[in-house]
Amino acid sequence: MSVVKSRDEVALLVKFWNQTEGRDKFCKCLQYGCRGLAWLLMEEKDLAARLSALYKTTADSRKIFRLGKFLNEYLKLQQLFKSTDPQLDQLSKSLNVLNRAAFFAYWVCDNLSILSKIKVIKGDTPKLAKRAFLFWFLALVFGVLVELHKLQKNLDLQIQLQQQQQQQQSAAAKKNSSDGGEGEGERATAATSEALSKLGTERRNIALNIIKNCGDMITAGNGIELPHKILGFGFNDGLIGLGGFVSAFISCFQTYPAA
Repeated sequence: MSVVKSRDEVALLVKFWNQTEGRDKFCKCLQYGCRGLAWLLMEEKDLAARLSALYKTTADSRKIFRLGKFLNEYLKLQQLFKSTDPQLDQLSKSLNVLNRAAFFAYWVCDNLSILSKIKVIKGDTPKLAKRAFLFWFLALVFGVLVELHKLQKNLDLQIQLQQQQQQQQSAAAKKNSSDGGEGEGERATAATSEALSKLGTERRNIALNIIKNCGDMITAGNGIELPHKILGFGFNDGLIGLGGFVSAFISCFQTYPAA
């Protein structure tokens, strides 16, 4: 039995790695994990230097594989503008458009930054990198606002369903006392319970997305020197590594195939 389970896990891991997004997030775990460990083990100079070299190389490699990713955002923006989804209210649509537009600008600057760094084009690499960090930070802020709006709608719907469930249970109890057996009331209550369960699952995903965005905000905020301006000092590589690793690990968890 253990052999079969091992083979299944290997198959799932290969399936995960074969996804472009999955491989990128795995490399992101490696990048930020090494960055945090290099800071943590700074007294072990040789090991810290090797970990630092690995994190920097992984960071540049990920940037190369993300060339042209702004096209993904272009398609997402097109879909948003064409969307007729009744659940996508005006505020949701506006926040999502701002989120995807900021990511579009981020990918463009990120692509130009790495092309400048490897001398494919002429450009001010540090300036392009800082501009990329700015758009990334804005995208993350809008991303958090998107999730908070989802959470508000989720909680409002939960209250409605809970009230509906109480009414259904009360009606079902009265009906059962008069004619006995399961009827429409029980089935309606079961459907409401299932809807409430789905809302709970959605809230967990919302919480994970908020944590993920906040983890990346540590890196993006430091890239635009936000903590320097507010706190008077920048975040160390240990904190940046932790934030990036947590964000990447959550992405891996969300992307990893269920079966």
